[in-house]
Formats: sequence, C-alpha cells, structure tokens
Amino acid sequence: RGDTPRARAGLPPGRGRGSSVSSIICYLIGLSHIDPVKNNLFLGRFLNEALQNVPDIDLDFPRDIREKLILRVYEKYGYNHTGLVCTFPTYRLRSAVREIGKALDLPIGELEKLSKLAEHRSASMLAEEISALPEFKARADAHLWKLLGELAENISGLPRHISQHVGGMIISSRPLIEIVPLEPAAWEGRVLCQWDKDSCEDAGFIKIDFLALGMLSLVEDSIDLIAQRHDKAPDLSRINFEEKAIYDRICSGDTVGLFQVESRAQIQMLRRTRPRNLAELAIQVAIVRPGPIVGGAVNPYVKRREIIRENPNYEIPYPHPLLEEALGETLGVVIFQDQVLKICQALANFSDGQAEELRRAMSRKRSKEALM
Repeated sequence: RGDTPRARAGLPPGRGRGSSVSSIICYLIGLSHIDPVKNNLFLGRFLNEALQNVPDIDLDFPRDIREKLILRVYEKYGYNHTGLVCTFPTYRLRSAVREIGKALDLPIGELEKLSKLAEHRSASMLAEEISALPEFKARADAHLWKLLGELAENISGLPRHISQHVGGMIISSRPLIEIVPLEPAAWEGRVLCQWDKDSCEDAGFIKIDFLALGMLSLVEDSIDLIAQRHDKAPDLSRINFEEKAIYDRICSGDTVGLFQVESRAQIQMLRRTRPRNLAELAIQVAIVRPGPIVGGAVNPYVKRREIIRENPNYEIPYPHPLLEEALGETLGVVIFQDQVLKICQALANFSDGQAEELRRAMSRKRSKEALM
C-alpha cells in the first residue's frame, strides 16, 4: 500500500481464522498472529497423521483489496487453471412452503403465515407442523394442504439452486475444464466450478479462501485517523488486552459498533456473563451462536458464571472427571470445536487424526453419511 499509516502499521490480512491458528509454524511465519500454545489450542487440528488433503488456510482481507488479490491469482496461475467454488443452497421450510404453495395456488398470505410459525423446523416435518398448529389444524386433511406437506418432505434438503461461495477458489495444474464441470460466473471471463467446497477437497484440489471482512476496512480507516491526530500509527501487535476500562465498558453493554459484540443478543448476554479478559470474551462471542444455543450450552454456562461471581469456591460439575482439562475454561460446558477433539482423546483415546476426522464428519453438511 506504499508509505501510508496503515502500511507502516503492518496491518495483516487478519489476526487469524480457522484451523491455521492452531499451527505453530503458521504463527512463526506470520500467517497467524495467535500463539496456539499460550491459548491452549489443539495442535493436531491443522495438520495430523490422518490428513490426506492440503491443509486449508482462510485469510480475511479488507473489502477494497480482496478483488485485487483474486485478480492476482488469475494472473499468476491463469484463467484456465483457476475457478470459483460454488455452494448449493438447499430447500428449507420457508422456501419449500413458498414455492410448492405457489405451484399449488394456495393463498400467499397463508403460506407466509405458515412459514413464519414453523420457520425453525425442517421442511421434512411440515405435515406434522400443519397438524399441530392451531391456525392450520383444520386444514391438515384438505387435499392441497396435505399435498403441500408431502411434497415439502420430498424436496427437503435437495439443492434449490447453485450459488457462488463467499470466498473459495481452486487452483489446478491441469486445465479445469478437463477435470470438473464448469459454468460461466457472473463476472465476465471467470468460471464457477459446479462442485462445492467439500467435493473440491475430496477431489484433492488446492482451495484458498479470500474472505472479505468489512471490519478490517474500518480498522484500516481507524489507523489512518489515529495517525492524523497523533502523528503516529498504532502498533497492532502491542495492544494491551488487559485494559480494565475496556472490559468495564463492554460489560455495561456499550458495544454498538464493536465487532462481534454489537448485536442486541450479544449486548444482553454481556451484561450477564461480564467477561474480564480476552479468553472470557471469546467464550461470550461463541455462545451466542446456533451451535451452543441449540446444544443447550448457553444457560448452564451463564448460570455457572453468575454463581462463581457470588461464590468463587463453587465446584464446577463435569460430565466425567476425565473432561476437566478439556472443559475447565468453559465451566464444564462444550462450546468450542477444539473441545470436541480433546473429549475424543480423553474418553476414547483417539489420535489427533481420528479426532479431527470425527469433528469434520460432525460439521459437514453430509455429516450423517460421513459418520456411518
């Protein structure tokens, strides 16, 4: 970027994302800025004895330079050897109700009402939902509404359309047209690979992820403003993460504009968990996510935080004594994926590779097939 405050500040692509932050090598060469040993990360997640594919390193970039990086990849490896990765959005309840209901000529207003009342359920359970909802119970045996439920079950989980992955690209030594089905991308001159990221990994492609993060652009702008006002750009590698006043403000819920903790749900939860260090703040960010919420991890963690504030000698209950090391930081509750790996080793004596294979199987869209 030349001689600008942000360039002199040494702003990296991102401080670290995904499994690469558990690699000591990535930390030493600057691809990640998180010490995996200090932060007690699972070192076998990024690279282990069972890994058959090239390790995946995700990098966040400011929005304004991501496009330049993609062009650089095309220029270096050639348009015939580089392609964008696709994704297949599948039919969920709302889309199934809308599209099948429209084809059956059912009232649009009623379809919208039904999709909202049952939006958190699977399309495969629509017939049950129609019978259970008081507003629609009387129509459960009506021919068209019954057909709606049956057809929704048939298309549940099927691909609805093809879309472009948010940041994935693949690189091949051979022309892509010889290996994988392609279609023209929206951007002229580029192609979209008709395999999703899991299939590309299974086929052995080198996949890179250029992820645009708007907050990094704001960080860059902030560095410029600080430099203008104080004639010196801040060194991001020297930030003090123990500043008490910062945590006081975070715990008060005054976090509008702060990355990851500005949503209404985060603000409400911050006032209950009251994180006082970076590790506790990371847990706070993680629990307001679908996984911990659906898995029932939120309430036990929050309640134990509140108890410990009143009674520091509170004895944390663990599902098994062997899990104290894996779950100690999160008060006996499973919140992070790395904890799943540690649990596999503690209870089943899995190797690093076996634990990571199970984690991948659990997290993939085709998880049921992978776990068989």
